Amino acid sequence: MKKNLSFSSQTVTSKTKKLALLSWLVIGFILIPSCGYRLTGTGNQLPPHIKTLAIPVFENETNQPELHRNLTDAVRQAFLNDGRVKIVQKKSSDLLIQGTLDYYDVRAVAFDSNDVATQYWVKIGVKIKAYDRVKDRPYLKDNLRTRWDYTVDANVASSEDARLRALDDAYRDISLRLVSLFLDPF
Repeated sequence: MKKNLSFSSQTVTSKTKKLALLSWLVIGFILIPSCGYRLTGTGNQLPPHIKTLAIPVFENETNQPELHRNLTDAVRQAFLNDGRVKIVQKKSSDLLIQGTLDYYDVRAVAFDSNDVATQYWVKIGVKIKAYDRVKDRPYLKDNLRTRWDYTVDANVASSEDARLRALDDAYRDISLRLVSLFLDPF
């Protein structure tokens, strides 16, 4: 007895297409994660044993009082807004982030026809040290600098308000860079 082993070309083509599609899906699932694509704000580059951090009030080596407190508040708020690590008190933290505001400068950079300053740069710098309290060793040391400009006019109050807004922008820049430095994979 002889059996007919022929297949219709439509069946073979359909099976081939399904197999090719399945192969591409498998390859895609293998290759896409290795390309470095991931959702922003998920995971972090901290070692697995670091789940909490403390950020005590930064030191201030400048001649401007209270700037360090505003910078510390901005840094804490940036980590809280990010939400990937928990902010706790120093005694119960896995990672201790300490900062020193070591640079502050305001410099006139633009002038009107009467040689009166119309635009300034405000610059701040901070030294950062992080200590891994679980493994009892230094974790990171870095220096960050930023510069923001602001425009002034004849009104002293509005000019001071512009300087404070520029400082807030500088704090926000430093803060977001710190979050990225500690949490975002490179």
